[in-house]
Amino acid sequence: MDVRERRDDMKELKVQRLHEAVFAPYGTLLAQPREKNPDLEREDLTAWMNICDIEGLDAKKASWAFLTVHRHKSPVTTLERHLRTAEAFVPLEGQSVMVVAPPSDVNNVDARPDEAMIRAFYLDGSSGIFFPKGVWHWAPFAVSESASFLLLVNGDVGDDIDEKKVGPIALRLY
Repeated sequence: MDVRERRDDMKELKVQRLHEAVFAPYGTLLAQPREKNPDLEREDLTAWMNICDIEGLDAKKASWAFLTVHRHKSPVTTLERHLRTAEAFVPLEGQSVMVVAPPSDVNNVDARPDEAMIRAFYLDGSSGIFFPKGVWHWAPFAVSESASFLLLVNGDVGDDIDEKKVGPIALRLY
């Protein structure tokens, strides 16, 4: 049977646009909150934390956050790591660059990123990234005007940030 043909005994289901209110009976839309002010705003990013927990996935404090990064010309001057938690970035829209350095001893609060090992990776939106605790990174740098991400974080990630100055380091695309 051609997929365009319709059998008389077959119901037709109209496909709807995904919208928070319409989808609410089925789950939670993982998107930028429309009726909540951002929890963090800087020149380079805007973040809404705890937009959804992950109840049912055997995690005690994990939640989703929504992050939008904005294109800017500032060099890399800081990297951060989380001493107690992992973090995942899932690109939704736009292109960006993620600056990273290998993890260092999470039990040593004086540890610094190895500047010789700092790398920058292009994120085209086709895959996400996961950082175990201790991996040095910074918010993605938008290549497009802006880029949006879902973040999977511990709900208390804000008080688990160890920042260290680096560089300054300029980014060059290819």
